[in-house]
Amino acid sequence: MDQSWHRRESESSPAFAAFRTYCDDEDRSLQRVSEKVSKSLPLMKRWSRRHAWVERAREFDTYLADKAVEAVVHGRKLLAEKQLRLCRLGTQKAIAMLEGKAKFSAQQAVGLINAIASLTRTIGLETESVGIPQTVVVRIHKNVSLTAIRRGLGDETESESVN
Repeated sequence: MDQSWHRRESESSPAFAAFRTYCDDEDRSLQRVSEKVSKSLPLMKRWSRRHAWVERAREFDTYLADKAVEAVVHGRKLLAEKQLRLCRLGTQKAIAMLEGKAKFSAQQAVGLINAIASLTRTIGLETESVGIPQTVVVRIHKNVSLTAIRRGLGDETESESVN
């Protein structure tokens, strides 16, 4: 992008200083610029026309807005990367909890899984539902019968034991 708000070859130092004052003025008032730089209003009007202050100031504003958006996008990207790392670490910890490799209860593991799911939704990583029932596989770290597992899930039907 051409940085038209930089000093032009044909622009004198005083004219460019006045332009910078114009860019910094909240209302972009030539009258106020003329007072601040101690130059006449007709001279400010002439410099403004000759050096396209309005267009250059607009392009400068656009440049600043683009830079601000880039900074926000970069900040959000860094935050999302940190949140994703947190999701991964939390998932690893929850798996270790469920496998009995960490000294936490199943209830704490479920709480961690829920927190990870919430964070995942927050950063837009949730999976889309396609109407197909989802299967959840839970690894049991002890030799437990299928009957005991079903009883724990509220399903009292009889079945064979897991050897």
